[in-house]
Amino acid sequence: MAQHQIAVDYSRFDRRTKLIEPEVPVELVEKPEQRRVRIKTKLPYKLLATLVVAAAMLVTVILSYNQVWNINAANAALDNEYKKLKHDEQVLLQKTQNGFSQREIEEIAVQEFGMKNPTADQITYIQLNGEDHAEVVESESGLTQFVNWVVGLFK
Repeated sequence: MAQHQIAVDYSRFDRRTKLIEPEVPVELVEKPEQRRVRIKTKLPYKLLATLVVAAAMLVTVILSYNQVWNINAANAALDNEYKKLKHDEQVLLQKTQNGFSQREIEEIAVQEFGMKNPTADQITYIQLNGEDHAEVVESESGLTQFVNWVVGLFK
């Protein structure tokens, strides 16, 4: 066998490989044993608790706003009723103040109904001889009857 000798310029080859891919020293690293480790995350629980509290506050605000709206509606209805009653009071006061006086009644009786004051011969007085008496129909309590009996003893 014949040996052939070839001359190769490795310097150019090395430059091209450095441009294409830098050399990284290869180290053999032992892979550590894999264990399942539970990572404690407190931030999501705090965030969840904050969101729950915020949602509860939002619901409370909405319900409070609803109650305020209902109270305002009831207040407006009562205010309207109050104004109506005040108006009715004014109307009734006007009617009572515009009531007829004795003089107005006499004028209406004379003018519209033709009534006249009675003459002297139309007026008759009757004299009653005897005492007036009245019977009171009222039940007396036992105490009143006893007091009256005791007073009657001393007469």
